[in-house]
Amino acid sequence: MKKKFLAVLLAAAAAVTLGSCNKQDPEQTDIEEQDVITEAGGENSADVTDGTESGNTAEGTVAVSTEEETDKFEKLIAEIEAEFASAQTDISSGLEDVYKKMDTYDNCKKNADAPVAWYELIKSRSDRLFEAVKEKSVEYFEAVSAEVDHEDYTSVSDKMSAYYDRVYDAAYYAYYDAVTYTMFEELYAEINEGVLSEAYETADEDEWLDVSDAFYNGWVDSSSEITDVLTVKGEELYTLWNEIDSAFLAENYDVQSVLKEIEANAAAE
Repeated sequence: MKKKFLAVLLAAAAAVTLGSCNKQDPEQTDIEEQDVITEAGGENSADVTDGTESGNTAEGTVAVSTEEETDKFEKLIAEIEAEFASAQTDISSGLEDVYKKMDTYDNCKKNADAPVAWYELIKSRSDRLFEAVKEKSVEYFEAVSAEVDHEDYTSVSDKMSAYYDRVYDAAYYAYYDAVTYTMFEELYAEINEGVLSEAYETADEDEWLDVSDAFYNGWVDSSSEITDVLTVKGEELYTLWNEIDSAFLAENYDVQSVLKEIEANAAAE
């Protein structure tokens, strides 16, 4: 009987011991699992990046290069927009100088050439503007040619559409409207309908007619001339974009050869 009781007691002790061996410490288990994740390059691995800086993963590298590419194209378009804005500011400042020089009837007689100087400013400043815009536009198109996958025409088209929308359709037309409409209308209202109209009752009639006619005729002629000049500038800008865009569509990514063709066509006209 004692022998049987001892056997049962030993069996129970063995079962308790075996259960303790099979039960791991929770903290030890976490440490082992952490080591496995780290060795496999998982979420706690030092090699994983979130794509915001240069890393060892393909995802990180793609994120950086895409961001840099976007920044480059955005920067070029922003620079072109700034060129238009700067030119418009200069011309607007020149118009303010006209108002200061022709703020009275006597000053209108003395500074009758002030509007003429402003008209010349518009033409010379616009020449410089469109030279800069063309230079930066070519840089933009060459960047599209060099850095956008030619097999992915959707991306090429997106870049060209972005240029058209923001440079030609927005920045150019905003400049055109501001100069040929807004500023010329303001000048007419300020001088002809303002200062000269107020002086009509007190000024010598013949003298007033000479001063008024000189201003009005110069205003009409220059308004027409500058409208034509800026219209041609816009057509040249559109042609530049359209010819490059068409060449890209035809899988010709040699921007310089397209520019030479544009110049040859212009010279032949």
